[in-house]
Amino acid sequence: MPKAFRPISLLPTISKGLEAVVGARLSYMVEKYSLLPDNHFGARPRRSAEQAINVLVERIYQAWRGGKILSLVSFDVKGAFNGVHTRVLTQRLAERRVPNPMVEWIGDFVSNRHAQVTVGEYESEVSEIEYAGIPQGSPLSPLLYVFYNANLVEKKIDRRGGAIGFVDDFNAWVVGTDESETTATVQREIIPHAERWARQSGATFEADKTSFIHFTRRAEKDDTRALQFGDTTILPQGSVKS
Repeated sequence: MPKAFRPISLLPTISKGLEAVVGARLSYMVEKYSLLPDNHFGARPRRSAEQAINVLVERIYQAWRGGKILSLVSFDVKGAFNGVHTRVLTQRLAERRVPNPMVEWIGDFVSNRHAQVTVGEYESEVSEIEYAGIPQGSPLSPLLYVFYNANLVEKKIDRRGGAIGFVDDFNAWVVGTDESETTATVQREIIPHAERWARQSGATFEADKTSFIHFTRRAEKDDTRALQFGDTTILPQGSVKS
């Protein structure tokens, strides 16, 4: 797939030291003052992928013990880090009580960035990046993205459903008596929530990479009911990966 190929941004190594210091301070504030949702994993201490999977697995078993099924939808943001808008990022940092001097520093960090393209022995002139996003490879960037999509992920986990974020991945689920009920709930509640966040953030979901799956103990499943995400029809799958 041609779109699977993309440039690699090589950052000045010396600057990563300062970025790591700011990242460590921001991480400390996040955990001490509970600035981010408890269900957001990745880029945070003691919040690993294994723990996120354990949360989901326990909810699946809980649904089964109640004689119900759990249906999960997994979303993929197109060019997640590159698509971060500086104004939206700084606004969300401020909304979650990050001190203003740090918000201003981060705003400068992601603004007025320049790049040079190197292909073989050819080197282009240094040019300003019009939409820089947040740089991949920086020790600070993963935590900044967690702030960026925290409003998307923030959802109470209970017997009716829940959500889990892992940096730029977003997975949400609902619990119901059968596939018809859960599919209707996902379509009515989760899809509009994701679309609303995308509009407010200037982000774009790759609908063709959105996955949908039913976790049920029944031998026969109803895999005919589809979700509609924009112009894309999404049928349930037997397995998904996030």
